[in-house]
Amino acid sequence: MVAYATTADEVAQNGKGRNSPFTAALLKRLQEPGLEIGVMFRRVASDVNTQTGGRQRAEAYISLLSKYYLSLSKKRGQ
Repeated sequence: MVAYATTADEVAQNGKGRNSPFTAALLKRLQEPGLEIGVMFRRVASDVNTQTGGRQRAEAYISLLSKYYLSLSKKRGQ
């Protein structure tokens, strides 16, 4: 699994806030429970494309044979 903030030979935008459009989209999608990793990165790419008005397209290369899920667990009290 390799993810890029933008396509080859392009420059990723910094964004206006604390995070770039790619990082903001990734952090948002990591919070969604039960997303298969391929689905998650397609949603990240869609978010980046929308947030940048089509000027940036994230890419992911996935060479997995099965479905994989990321699990974020929060410490108690957070």
